[in-house]
Amino acid sequence: MTDGLLETPFALACLTVLAAAAAVVLFQLSVVRPRLGLYTLFALAPTQFIFVPVGSFFLSPADVVVLACAAGLVARLASGSPEARAAVRLHVMLGIMIAAYLIGFVILDHFSRTLVRLPLAFVPSILACELLERREHFTRAIAALIVAALLDAGYGLFFIALGQPLHPTRFSGMMGVNFSAMVILTGAAMAFAVLARTREPMKLGLPAVLALLAVATLSRAGLVAFLLAGGLVLWKIATATNRRLVVAAATICFSVVVSHDGVRERVLARTRPQLQQDGVERTSGDVRVRILEVAWRALDEQPFVGVGFFNFQRYSTRDPEIQRSTLGLGYATHNTYLEVLAEGGVLAFVPFLLHFFSYGERSRRAFVVMLREQDVSVAAALSGFTVVMVTAWAVNLLFLYLFWSVCGLALACIVRPGGRIYPTDSHGALPLQPDIVGCEDSFRASPGLSSLRHVQLAHRSTTLGTGSMSVA
Repeated sequence: MTDGLLETPFALACLTVLAAAAAVVLFQLSVVRPRLGLYTLFALAPTQFIFVPVGSFFLSPADVVVLACAAGLVARLASGSPEARAAVRLHVMLGIMIAAYLIGFVILDHFSRTLVRLPLAFVPSILACELLERREHFTRAIAALIVAALLDAGYGLFFIALGQPLHPTRFSGMMGVNFSAMVILTGAAMAFAVLARTREPMKLGLPAVLALLAVATLSRAGLVAFLLAGGLVLWKIATATNRRLVVAAATICFSVVVSHDGVRERVLARTRPQLQQDGVERTSGDVRVRILEVAWRALDEQPFVGVGFFNFQRYSTRDPEIQRSTLGLGYATHNTYLEVLAEGGVLAFVPFLLHFFSYGERSRRAFVVMLREQDVSVAAALSGFTVVMVTAWAVNLLFLYLFWSVCGLALACIVRPGGRIYPTDSHGALPLQPDIVGCEDSFRASPGLSSLRHVQLAHRSTTLGTGSMSVA
């Protein structure tokens, strides 16, 4: 009896100490060293699907880090930080999209508390635009996203080693088959971009292993996304030697798939109809076509506000075939763009598109700089962005921290003056660039820069243009 009384206060004391230590760590990551908090958030993004019940809600390790980082962001906004305010302005269209969903709640008399996860999902992107300024920052952020891919892949390999694979026929990490494909392929694309010009071929082993694990998920959308990122970005940045190595490795892998009966059968099984709950065989293509039909029907009924945020799956059960094949559970849209359009209507879809249209000209400028200067950091950001944007056509990514982390990294990269990521000197100041004259318009179009840095850069370009080599 005495031991029980002693154990209870001891356990409470241990929990108190752990809670205090966690609070100190989170304070350090969110307020004292927010950039470190951003890297931590990027690396732990795959843990978003490891849920722990807290009352009637569910939280994950990634949720805790996001909440802490969001609190730090709010504190900096309240203190008048120009960088924080500029980063928020870059995401104003996403705020309008949330407002559109709220309007839909009123009109449709429908409410979902899951909406709170939407602004939380945007936090990594806002923080990236606020905190990533120098080349070393981008290098560490890219490394953190590669760590995220390794974390997800390692989780799946751990269960395979235990003899308990997370999926019977396809490789899966902690985020599920299709999500893991995106996470791991993003890490593979970024790792290959960083190492694309290496003279040590063995270093390409890391992106090669990640790519193989991602292909083992048998996600067709992921494979298409990786091929597009490879063709549009990675192939243009890699050396001729490394290109030949990639072609040779791809040829060997294809030969193994074709010649090995077990591997070939698993790949072909992805194209065959599967028996559904109602006893009818359908391919995934058949299911997606049916979902598309239901989505267009929903848009026809409610073109302006859609069927309501987080409400499409329930709405899809109005279709008798989907009702039977899912036993009343329904289907999600399996398409992020279709999800926004069907659930939020035109009011939500237009600002969502406008946010990404703002990447357009900036991305082109950054791409030109990447080609001219063979900048592997820009290549990593653009290749990762390509992977997630293409994958979004086949997976619901709206709430995913990893998706917005990669989008934020790309946006932070392309809003740099002239599409460049400048190195810095030992004092943290930007060095003199020989081609910086005439970039005043680029400075004005880059709200991610602080006011002080904006003025400093403009002054340098002016002094250089007049022939002076002095820097204020």
